[in-house]
Amino acid sequence: MDWWPVRRRGREPISGWRERGAPLYQKVIQVVRQSAAVWVDETGWKIGGHTAWLWVFTTASVTVYWIDPRRAHQVVEGILGQEFQGVLHSDCFLAYDPLTYRQQKCLQHGLRRSEALTASKSRRAVVFSRQVASLLRGAIHLKHRLRDQKISRHGYEVARGKLEAALDRLLQGHYTDPDNAKLAKLLRHHREQLLVFLYEDAVEPKGARAEQEIRPAVAVRKMSACNRSPTGADTHAILTSLIRTCRKQGQSFLKLAMGLLRHPHVTVPDWLNRLLEPS
Repeated sequence: MDWWPVRRRGREPISGWRERGAPLYQKVIQVVRQSAAVWVDETGWKIGGHTAWLWVFTTASVTVYWIDPRRAHQVVEGILGQEFQGVLHSDCFLAYDPLTYRQQKCLQHGLRRSEALTASKSRRAVVFSRQVASLLRGAIHLKHRLRDQKISRHGYEVARGKLEAALDRLLQGHYTDPDNAKLAKLLRHHREQLLVFLYEDAVEPKGARAEQEIRPAVAVRKMSACNRSPTGADTHAILTSLIRTCRKQGQSFLKLAMGLLRHPHVTVPDWLNRLLEPS
């Protein structure tokens, strides 16, 4: 977490960074918009003592932070744009439902819910949650087998079809236990977003990428009052996005920062331009 710029003595980050870093920040957002898969998550924040949300949009190559008073789908649309063609990886929070993007829901959340039910139920009431957990683990294991070349493409497609059919049969059942019925309703609602990762190589079944990127923000929130003003929030988002993206690219943020401060015109580094080139 040493890369996250914690405020000291109540002061905001250097205001000039907002203007100097904004062009590169926009370039990083462009990279996110062109990505085949984007992981998103959000956590509580403060701007001048008022409730806000810190959002993270991350890929294998870049990370974008955005601080906004809204916890709504419009924030996601503002970052990804209307033409986003990749897969959005998110949890089951209602704000993601109105989005028209293709989505993959985090299976880790489904596993946690089913395991919690398994621990609290007994007899027949425990069967459904165990079946859900077994099916989700089976889907994750299948993707790992393909990645490790332990199964042929044909065998993979056959196994994938069996998993899809098994999931449909499971969700067609009628469950009298209230907790099981609630879980089944959630899974039915997101049925088309549960196994997308089995069809897209760039998509993963879990949301660990976003969770890892948001942890430093949680630590900062615990140690400070977050940001004092919208300008400070914008600067904070720009700085942390560039710092984290540099680290992912194996680049020196210090070198990038010195270049931004020394030269009158902002120059986009070659490594960032390469990320914008069609793959």
